Amino acid sequence: MILFARLFENDVGIDLGTANARVWARGTGLVMDEPSSVAVDARSRKPLAFGKKAEDLVGGKSGGAVLVHPVEAGCVRDEALARAFLKHCFRKVPWSLLAPRAVLAVPGDLDQDRKVAMKEAAVKAGAREVFLIEAPMAAAIGAGLRVTEPTGCAVVDIGAATANAAVISLAGIVCARDVRIGADVAERDPEAFEAEVVDSAARLLGMAPPEIAADLVGNGIVLTGGGALRPRTPPRRAGLSRDAAEARARERWKRENRSDVDLVFGDE
Repeated sequence: MILFARLFENDVGIDLGTANARVWARGTGLVMDEPSSVAVDARSRKPLAFGKKAEDLVGGKSGGAVLVHPVEAGCVRDEALARAFLKHCFRKVPWSLLAPRAVLAVPGDLDQDRKVAMKEAAVKAGAREVFLIEAPMAAAIGAGLRVTEPTGCAVVDIGAATANAAVISLAGIVCARDVRIGADVAERDPEAFEAEVVDSAARLLGMAPPEIAADLVGNGIVLTGGGALRPRTPPRRAGLSRDAAEARARERWKRENRSDVDLVFGDE
């Protein structure tokens, strides 16, 4: 029965980043972890190879071949090549009678037109249905954070070109901030990258409702994504006490809502 069910069960999750792509298949697990690169003919723009083979081809100084990243920071930069690369991703998924249903992780600040472009590329590549999930939410679930609980948790998902920071509670994103600086910058200017990560963490505390801001001080902020694994990613916290977090959130809340209403925290 299990083998028979797998003939119809082919849900896949795809994290199509600027530098790398990972594909997960239900019942199988991780089936692809490769660079999100396409080697194309410099004149015709015809795809020659994908992923690791593409980088090996261009690295081997193959005449007339250039390396292209069809998706950058969650945006489709080249529709034809993005579609071709997604077909390459789907070929890694175990065969089934039905076309796959796909969940794609996208940046939280992606506008509607770019979301449509991403979904259309996946459908044209062979997906039966396509669902989008915001990258910070996917990262939090993958990190094992309790995203459905009423307490707050926070992630900074660090990719090659961008970092997506978000506060999550009750299975929803409470507030988010996307930063156009990623792990590639960490290699060149680690101090600038560290300052941006710490600033994003501090801004999240300021953006969150007061009771959730206090949760973040106790729970910490989790760094996820491939950029978090790089040696130069700073393991530093934005230093802020619980009282300071509550005071900052209380001040902002009163400023942006009703100044004549005070806020009471659960432990007061």
